[in-house]
Amino acid sequence: MKARWFVTALLLVPGFLLQAAAPLITTQPADQTADSGNIAEFYAASDNTNGSQIFYQWYHEGTGLPWRSGLSPFALLDLTNVMSSDAGGYWVVITNGFGAATSQVARLTVVMRAPVIMLDPPTTEVCEGQFLSVNAGAVGSHPLYYQWQLNGTNLPSGNGRFPDCPPYWGAACNTAQWLISSASQANAGEYRVVFSNDFGARTSAVGRLTVNTSVPLIVNQPGTSNVLVGDSVQLYADVRSCQTPHLGWQHNGIDVAANDSPWLFLNQVTEADSGTYSVVAMNNHGVVTGVVAYLTLYEQAPEIVQQPVSQYVQAGNWVSFFVGVRAGPPAAFQWRFNGVKIPNATNDLLYINVVSTNQAGGYSVVATNSLGSVTSEVATLTVIDIPPHILAEPISQGVVAGRSLTLTVSASGSPLPTYQWRFNGQNLPAGTNYALVC
Repeated sequence: MKARWFVTALLLVPGFLLQAAAPLITTQPADQTADSGNIAEFYAASDNTNGSQIFYQWYHEGTGLPWRSGLSPFALLDLTNVMSSDAGGYWVVITNGFGAATSQVARLTVVMRAPVIMLDPPTTEVCEGQFLSVNAGAVGSHPLYYQWQLNGTNLPSGNGRFPDCPPYWGAACNTAQWLISSASQANAGEYRVVFSNDFGARTSAVGRLTVNTSVPLIVNQPGTSNVLVGDSVQLYADVRSCQTPHLGWQHNGIDVAANDSPWLFLNQVTEADSGTYSVVAMNNHGVVTGVVAYLTLYEQAPEIVQQPVSQYVQAGNWVSFFVGVRAGPPAAFQWRFNGVKIPNATNDLLYINVVSTNQAGGYSVVATNSLGSVTSEVATLTVIDIPPHILAEPISQGVVAGRSLTLTVSASGSPLPTYQWRFNGQNLPAGTNYALVC
C-alpha cells in the first residue's frame, strides 16, 4: 500500500493567517431548457475565504466563450436568441492565485416548436363601465407573436410580440393581455388569441365576455312585522346590482328617506308608522321599486318581564333596583318605599347613592300607560350596620423634644367610621383622620 501525503500551504502575513487554497464552487450551474430564439441563463458561485482575487471563464463544449469571463466569485452567463447551435454542455472555470476549480457540466436543450397554448381567455361577466383585463398565454420558439380577435375579427391594437426572457420568469413573459378601461356593449362577445412563430400558428379557445346592463334586483320577500307601539324598528333591503345602486325608502308610496342606504331605522314607532315600506333602487339602466315589509302596530298594557330583586347592602354603600316592563305606548314609572311614593323616582332604574339604615324596607314600582297599570313585586332592602371596630391600636412612642410625632389607627365598620383624636381627653381640632401628625 502506498502512503499518500497531503500538503496545505499557509501564507503568513504579519497580523494575519491566510490559507492558500484553490476556489471552492458552492453553487453549481443547472440544466436549462429554452425555446429557440429565447434567453437561457447559467449561474455558478464560489467561496472567497482567503481574500484572493477571483477570475471566472465560461466554456461551451470545451471552447472558451469570448466575453464570458470576469473578476467575481459570482459567474453569470446570459445567452440570448438561442438556436440549435447553442445546445450542449456549459461549465465555468473559477481561478484564484492558488489554483482553479471547474464546475459540473450543465446542459442546454434548445426546443424548436410551434406555439403551445398554456392559458385560454376566460368566460366572464363585467358591469358596464368597469375595468377589465383579459389574459391568455402560450410558449414556443421565438420570436413568438399574438393577435387578439373579437367575434373573429382582429383587434387593431391587440397584437404584439412576447419578450425574450429566461424560462424561470414563467407567465410574466408568456401572457398576452387585453385591457378594457370602461366596458360597454361594444366590448361584449367572443374573444380568442392567435399565437404564431416560424414553426406554425395556434388559436386559443373562445372566452365569452358579457357586459351586464340589468336594472337592480330587490331580493327581499315582503313580510309582515307586528311591532309594539313605542318600540324601535330596523328594515333592510337586499338589493343586487352590477353597478352600485342609489336607494330611497317609501312609506305607503310616499318618500320618507333618501339616505342611499339599504337600512331604514324607525325610533319609538307610533300608529302613524304602520303600513307598507318599499325601497326604490336605481342604477344607470333603470329604476325598480319593491315592497320590503308590512308594518302592523299594536298596543299593550304594561307587563312586567323582570321583577326587582331583594338585596343586602352595608350602610354607606350604593344600591340599585331595576324593573323590566313591556308596554305600548311606553310605560311611565313610579317607585315606592314601604308603599309611599319616592319623589323623582320615575324611571325603570332606582339608584340610591349612599344607603343608611332608615332606607331598609320594601321597594316596589308601578308601571302605567293609557291601557292600564301593573305593580311589581316588593323587593326588600336589608341594610347591614356594623359598629366601628379598632383593627390596629396607636403605638406608644418616645420622641425627642422638637421632633414631629405620627400616630396611626386602623378601624372598620359600616358605614365607614369617622375619626377624632383626643389629648388628655380633649378633642384635637386637626385630629379627624386615621393619622395624627404633631
